[in-house]
Amino acid sequence: MAKKNTEGENLSRIKEILFGEDLTSIEDRFEAFRKESSESLRKLEVGFAKKLSDLEKLINSEKEKVTEKYDENKEVQQTINKVVKSDLSKIASRLEEEKTKIKQLLIQTEEKTVAQSRKLEDNVLSSIENLKNKLNEKLENLNNSKASNDVIADIFQGIAEKLRK
Repeated sequence: MAKKNTEGENLSRIKEILFGEDLTSIEDRFEAFRKESSESLRKLEVGFAKKLSDLEKLINSEKEKVTEKYDENKEVQQTINKVVKSDLSKIASRLEEEKTKIKQLLIQTEEKTVAQSRKLEDNVLSSIENLKNKLNEKLENLNNSKASNDVIADIFQGIAEKLRK
C-alpha cells in the first residue's frame, strides 16, 4: 500500500514537471474568462440600474408637474390628469418592456457564459486526459523497456533541464 502511495506521489511530481505550465496556462485562461464574464454582467446591471433610475426620475418629474397644475386650476387639472395617466401608463409599459429586454439579455449572457464555461471545462478535462494518457504511455514504455533506475533518473533529469529552459 505504501508503495502505491509513493508511485502516486511520483506520478504527481512527474505530471507537475511535465505539464505544470500547461495546467497553469489553462487555469489562467479560465480565470480571465470568468473575470470578463463577471465584468460584462456587472456592466449590464449598471446599465439596467441607470435606465431604471432615469425612468423613475422622469416619472417623478411628471408627477411634480401634475401636482403644480392641480393646485393652479382644478378644472384644468382633470384634463391634465387624464393626459398624465396616459403618459404614465406608456412610461410604465416602456419600463416593463425595457425590464423584459434586459432580463432576456441577462439570461442570454448567462447562457452563453455557462456554455463557454462548459466548453472550456471540457477542453481542460480533455487536455488533462490527453496528458495523463501520454504520461501513462511513457511510463508503460519505461516499464516495458525495464530501464534501470539510473537510466530513468537520467531521463527525468533531462526533462527537468528542458523545462527549466
